[in-house]
Amino acid sequence: PIGNAASVSGKNVPQTFKVVKVGADYKIEGDPTVFAGGAIGAGIEAVDYLTGSVRQCGVFAVTLSVDDKVLYKSNMSGFAFDESRYINSLVDYDYKMLGKRTFQKSFVDPNNKLSIYHGVINSGQVVLQDDQIYQFKYEVADIYGNKSTLVFKVKGNRKTSPESTTKSTVPVLEYGKTNHFSDKGVKVTIPANSFYKNEAFVFDKAGVGTYSAVWRVGQRTIPLHLPMEIAIEIPEKYDALKAKLCLARKDAAGKLYFAGGANVSGW
Repeated sequence: PIGNAASVSGKNVPQTFKVVKVGADYKIEGDPTVFAGGAIGAGIEAVDYLTGSVRQCGVFAVTLSVDDKVLYKSNMSGFAFDESRYINSLVDYDYKMLGKRTFQKSFVDPNNKLSIYHGVINSGQVVLQDDQIYQFKYEVADIYGNKSTLVFKVKGNRKTSPESTTKSTVPVLEYGKTNHFSDKGVKVTIPANSFYKNEAFVFDKAGVGTYSAVWRVGQRTIPLHLPMEIAIEIPEKYDALKAKLCLARKDAAGKLYFAGGANVSGW
């Protein structure tokens, strides 16, 4: 689902479906019709095996058609080295970071500038109409043109869309703008085009550390294309330690990791 008003199988979070081979092609297990509402995007987990090897490789080309009209096409014939970081937008980064699997999205975030995309329509998104049935068809190919096909049906049903009962207080940051946060003793600057799309970004005080407060800045499930700048004020009582202090990152288990930093005018 793309946006808060969309859903797949009645939920506003990504849904996964097991596929099985039927004859020469693949289908969702049980061949169900997937019910969804609003704007949705699809993604696929696929690997290529070298002949005579169990080693897994990435696929060369992915084509997604909806009702026999090509909506999305990508191929890995080559892209510039300085585009490499955009791979974080090609995959479902959120899903991957939660310790799950790696899906290649077949819809393109607005600030994803990878040059592997060809003939993408409406950024690869499908806006579903109620009661209309859509046939999705994936063709996945290796560099030699060998193909595998997956076909499934989606029925538009806005009744399955979730109703939001609470309004989030987390600010949504625009990817094309420089964003600033500040509070007593901390300043954060996120350069323009650091995000691949607009993101709900957390910034709050999360406790007390050794020499300063602990701040929660963003979520590990949101990829950054450019580094943000974080400045924490050094309290006057620690002036004698300025040359020895650094920033530290705290993981979920409470363990601290060196995060660099330099003393500039007491910050």
